[in-house]
Amino acid sequence: MRVGYLTGQRIHLRPPIEEDKECATAWYRSVFPINASRATVFLEDQTFPFWQASEFTFIIARMEDDVVVGSVNLGVSDWRMVTVRIHMAPTLPDADELRAEAIRMVIPWLRDEHEFMVVRLFVPANETETIAAIEGIGMRLGARLREFIATPGGRVDELAYEALNPRWEVPHA
Repeated sequence: MRVGYLTGQRIHLRPPIEEDKECATAWYRSVFPINASRATVFLEDQTFPFWQASEFTFIIARMEDDVVVGSVNLGVSDWRMVTVRIHMAPTLPDADELRAEAIRMVIPWLRDEHEFMVVRLFVPANETETIAAIEGIGMRLGARLREFIATPGGRVDELAYEALNPRWEVPHA
């Protein structure tokens, strides 16, 4: 299943489907693995359309073979603010590039088409292509959480970026 307005060059984003329970470790955002039965419960709780839910997960899949490589998790507080977290499969060699492509699709879609006032995004500080993509679409660094994310080689900072919808900007404020 491909959603046409969330399609990039190498990946596409789509709502979760029942078959995704078999590859939950690729898309479920947690430090601990998840099995198929727990993934089924999680998938049953998903509400679509996402703006009617407080949390929603989009699946990131490769265009060429439809293999699930990650997820985009949206935390919607209300019509004004959405928090985005992107989880990539743990053993993916090109995770940074694919995350960057997902960000270039998702952030403008949420900010400009859905007109959220503020879009927040949390990313690890060691993902150089991801950070370049974030700054390339005009997001601004809002906070740095020191040594917040555990990695195989130690710990890394988590960066909090924000994008304000231009329609909500007030000149001379």
